[in-house]
Amino acid sequence: SDAHRSAFDSTLLHCAEAAHDTLFRDYGLYDEQRGVLESKRIEFYTAFDASDEVRSLEKEWSKCMGGAGYEVDAHWDAVGLAAGGQSVQQGHSPDISTEVRVAVADAQCRLATNFEQRYLDLFRDAESAFVFDNEALLLEVIDLRFGKLNQQ
Repeated sequence: SDAHRSAFDSTLLHCAEAAHDTLFRDYGLYDEQRGVLESKRIEFYTAFDASDEVRSLEKEWSKCMGGAGYEVDAHWDAVGLAAGGQSVQQGHSPDISTEVRVAVADAQCRLATNFEQRYLDLFRDAESAFVFDNEALLLEVIDLRFGKLNQQ
């Protein structure tokens, strides 16, 4: 009945508020600062992928893929190419032989350019800079999330 549902919803809301009060010093501020951090994280990934270093690495990989007969700009594009230019999320089933050929060329180009290691090295450097640049915000979010628990 509507009365039971309303009572249940009210009890559930009370429990959620009690949990927030128990776990967080200030849930509203935590949620706000976590949102700021999430925005900065998204900006970080966008800037990282657009950086000169990553673009140069992608260009080197792309040139190798071109030599194998595939015109792609970035390593993420190989997924769509393997799917015959269709989005896998659209439910398109790629021709398995095309998928295998693209995967083999991708793997060979990743090896030839040492793509994985170089990309990871670039990412670690950028991530370290991100953490350093956002240390105060990271520590604030951690304190807002776990500070009350550490005080008990």
